[in-house]
Amino acid sequence: MQQGVLAVVGPPSPVASQQVRSVCEHLAVPFIETAWHHRGGGGGGGLEGDNEGPYSVNLNPDYRTFGRAILDYVRAIGDWDLAKNEGSHGGVAIVYKDPDTLLKFEPLLNAVQVPVLLRQWRRQAGTFQYVMKELRSAKVYKILVDIPTSEILRFCQHCRKLLIRCAKLMNMTTTYHSYIFTSWDAQRIDLSKYQLIKSANMSTLSLMPILRSNERYNVSQRVENMREEIFNVQSRRGNYSGNLTNMLPTQAATLFDSLILLAHGLERMANARSIQVQPLKCTAPRQNARGATLLNYMRSMSPESGFATLTGPVEFDAQWRRSNFTLVAYELTRAGFNQVS
Repeated sequence: MQQGVLAVVGPPSPVASQQVRSVCEHLAVPFIETAWHHRGGGGGGGLEGDNEGPYSVNLNPDYRTFGRAILDYVRAIGDWDLAKNEGSHGGVAIVYKDPDTLLKFEPLLNAVQVPVLLRQWRRQAGTFQYVMKELRSAKVYKILVDIPTSEILRFCQHCRKLLIRCAKLMNMTTTYHSYIFTSWDAQRIDLSKYQLIKSANMSTLSLMPILRSNERYNVSQRVENMREEIFNVQSRRGNYSGNLTNMLPTQAATLFDSLILLAHGLERMANARSIQVQPLKCTAPRQNARGATLLNYMRSMSPESGFATLTGPVEFDAQWRRSNFTLVAYELTRAGFNQVS
């Protein structure tokens, strides 16, 4: 900090991100967040009444925008009955890991008229089996799954075990069953052998395109190097067990796009004035007069700016939330996840 700080990017942890944001707000340093959380999106992107401050920006979709996309997708599927009709089955279930992520389901919860079952996916003895058995007992066929990517395999394995061990009593894989994974990167996991399997529908939403083994992102060689390095590290982890496909995780892509956003702001600022980096002291009052200027230049980014990004065009609305992004729906087939036409 004695040499000066122009901006801060990251960290990936939502808890650490809140702490860094507070420091950046105090020092008037632009903060580019890469973690999704309910306070994400600078300039009022959090919950009503939250004090986000004017010095943060987040390239992750705001939870309210993503929530409306989930509701639109559920309605578009056609076989998800959200209205309370005679003959409706057990309603809708949401299986979640982090309670904060339930905020993304607010639009759906406001629209649904059938019972909603909420169950937390926790690493405690018997909890996984209990959740699956309770969903079956409640005759819930439409299930939203919001758990970390690393635990999706475990979820599918439990579904499969119920099918194999108790096919008649505990079958969670009938044609009536539909699973939507609402956390990022489900499409990176090869679930073809778990295709719940031959019967139930499984789908997900993503900011990222699906790449096959011979395809590239066509952004830069550095992206391909990053992609290969992340794949090599993650594929050695036991919880993936060879089921990870060689695609960038959304968080890595968001980090890359955050650096592109910073580069855009610095280029615009350098064209208008000289950039001088001033030393910062935590004990001193706000002294970074250029912080707000740099952040405004970053927020002026548009598809016409000419910068190649991984998560699609980067634009912001009047509340500095990311806007005009594209979410792609993928459905599980025998060949893996494919884009829904």
